[in-house]
This record gives sequence, structure tokens and C-alpha cells, in this order.
Amino acid sequence: MAPTPQTQRAWIIERKGVPSKALALRSDWPVPSKLKQGDVLVKVQAAALNPVGRPLPAEQDLAGEIVDGNGTQFSAGDQVFGFIPVGE
Repeated sequence: MAPTPQTQRAWIIERKGVPSKALALRSDWPVPSKLKQGDVLVKVQAAALNPVGRPLPAEQDLAGEIVDGNGTQFSAGDQVFGFIPVGE
């Protein structure tokens, strides 16, 4: 497996609203280098968008591959899906 890069491309929520007005693609977003206990690093391969942007355009659902299992039951290469709870 290739080493984890220091930066990544990421869609960032800049405001509420429809995705075309609320999201910005960044190519220099830092990849987390230190994970909290129980956290894992996932290379996201799919994520949900809310086309009407209520309240936020990006949903919390994702699917991808574990890059760093960080001592959890997950190992690098495991395929996973899940959600990230986001406060409003």
C-alpha cells in the first residue's frame, strides 16, 4: 500500500445552500496525521450530497477503504461504510 499523502482533494462546506453554491473543491486539504483513540482514517470513495442543501449540502454518509485502522478492529484495505454525526 502506498504511503499516506500529507494533503488530499476535498469538498469543503463553506455555507448552507445548494451544493453548487455551498461547496468548494480544495486540492490542498491536510490529511489527518494524528488520530484520536477509536478513530480510523478512511479513503472516501463515495459520499452523499443533499441536492436541496437543507440544512447542509453534504450528508454524513460515506463509503471507502480503511487507510489506518489505528488499533481498532479495522485493518488497512477493509471496505467500510458509515456516517459522521455533524452538529448543525
